[in-house]
Amino acid sequence: MLYTVPADGGEATPLNDDDFFNWNPVWSPDGKYLYFASNRGGSMNLWRRPIDEDTGKPLGEPEPVTSGGQWNGQLSISKAGQICTPS
Repeated sequence: MLYTVPADGGEATPLNDDDFFNWNPVWSPDGKYLYFASNRGGSMNLWRRPIDEDTGKPLGEPEPVTSGGQWNGQLSISKAGQICTPS
């Protein structure tokens, strides 16, 4: 499960309720998306989910960023919003 928690404390908000393997969550620099690796498409790929910055609640369903088993590394995102992967 992935959750968001307010920076000043409070209740955790669940972002998914499924049996997929979801890991390595990373915020986009603008705070509008949470990127994460997941096998929800059948193989491990990169996904993102729009999040309301003020409430931490999801604004839509997870969206695939990669497909076809293209993802197999750790995720980081630069300040400019570029997705970075280890070589």
